[in-house]
Amino acid sequence: MDPCMRSYLQKLVMPVYCVIGKIPAVRNISNKIIVLEKRGRY
Repeated sequence: MDPCMRSYLQKLVMPVYCVIGKIPAVRNISNKIIVLEKRGRY
């Protein structure tokens, strides 16, 4: 991937992550999904 494109994508994605991070419910759901995935793998 082109470095310019990567930095552009990071600039786009970071605010989205900040907004999602401020919503506790969304964070809890994503954590539960990660835990379920880990349990499923092992």
